Amino acid sequence: MSRLRLLITLPLLAIVILFAVVNRNAVAVNFWPLPWVANLPLYAVAFGAFFLGVLAGGIAVWVGGMRKRRRVRQKEAARQAPTGDAGDGAPVRDPVQTSAPRYP
Repeated sequence: MSRLRLLITLPLLAIVILFAVVNRNAVAVNFWPLPWVANLPLYAVAFGAFFLGVLAGGIAVWVGGMRKRRRVRQKEAARQAPTGDAGDGAPVRDPVQTSAPRYP
């Protein structure tokens, strides 16, 4: 597994370094409604956009899985809910409800 990871990582790292070396020219980045303009290297703009995309995708996946995680937590809580005193699986009964009904 370690060699496979190395065989994948080294070429990707070489491509990223080559991209950064070739694209060192400055580009003007305008943060539109704000009056800011930044002159950044093209590779920094590309890596920043990639990072923001990964971050946005991660947040979208996290939010999308909230419903499933909630269901799993509820099922786990139901599975660990207390049962009868003897451990026979019978539900715990409220002593007020087990008494005979009172009539006025």
